[in-house]
Formats: sequence, structure tokens, C-alpha cells
Amino acid sequence: MIGGGLLIAYMTLEHTLVGFCRVDRFLDYLGSMLSPDLKERTRTPVLKIWGTVDNRIKTLGLRLRFLNGALDAWGVVVLPVYLTQVLGVAPAFVGTVMMAEYVFHGLCCHFFL
Repeated sequence: MIGGGLLIAYMTLEHTLVGFCRVDRFLDYLGSMLSPDLKERTRTPVLKIWGTVDNRIKTLGLRLRFLNGALDAWGVVVLPVYLTQVLGVAPAFVGTVMMAEYVFHGLCCHFFL
């Protein structure tokens, strides 16, 4: 959160995305080199297993995925950029709003799902 707020405050959105991509690529490479034991040794027939799962569990999983996707798309990217560039809000307040989003999201996941 702090790193993202600093990037938004001192860099343009395009440079921030490039920076995130570079860091992500480095961490992917580092993870693949340091964790070779995480590679799947046997193939799991995922579609056969998915067919045996109860429909209520599938619905719950999709609801959680859509909720997390909405939080990622709007709360982490669009809202901070809108607050800083359009409304001219201070980066510290943007960080506070983002943390409040995550607290609200955690409460929703915990109590309502």
C-alpha cells in the first residue's frame, strides 16, 4: 500500500504500471528459481473434479472471485488514480481510503459469504 501510494504520488500512471510489471516479472523469475518443488508432479484431472463439486460451492467460489476482481479493478487501480489526479487528494488520504476498502472487503467476506 505504501509503495503503491508513493508510486502514484511521484510517478505517472504509465511509469507506475511499467514498474509493477518489472517487479512482477522479477518476482516470478525468482519464485520459479527458488521454488522448483512447487511444480506439479502429477496431472490432476481438474474438469472431472470440478464436475463433482456441489453447485452451491461453485456459486460461492464465483461470487468470491467476482468480489475480489471488482476490488482489484476499481479499488486498487481506478479509485486511487481518480482521487489523486482528478480530485487532487493527498496520497496519505488515498492510502486511508484504500485501507478502509480492504477492511470493508474483509468484513463482507467474513460475515456475508
